[in-house]
Amino acid sequence: MYEQLSLFDSEQKKDKPKKETLFEQILPVIKNPLIPCANCLCRYCTHNVEELYNTVKLEEVADEPCFICDECRVYSGESNHKICRKLDCENFIMSDHGAKRNRKRFKLIT
Repeated sequence: MYEQLSLFDSEQKKDKPKKETLFEQILPVIKNPLIPCANCLCRYCTHNVEELYNTVKLEEVADEPCFICDECRVYSGESNHKICRKLDCENFIMSDHGAKRNRKRFKLIT
């Protein structure tokens, strides 16, 4: 409750560096996207069965499907749903489309 004053109390404490989400580590974040689900992991996950943009092919879909997009306001457009934009997911497996998109970011150093 009470603690002793220190000479360094007046100094501002440095903020901890912000930990990047899984989406930020893997894919580039799009500023002002035209597609509402552009910055969501579900778009590139093989567990996603609610695929609109052909980023996950039918043969890639995993055995355990994920239906989180059914409950998302951004995906469904229904105002009674909550925004479920996924930036971290422990079950995420990247599709071939996401892997190809990542390969474009690689730069060869010669």
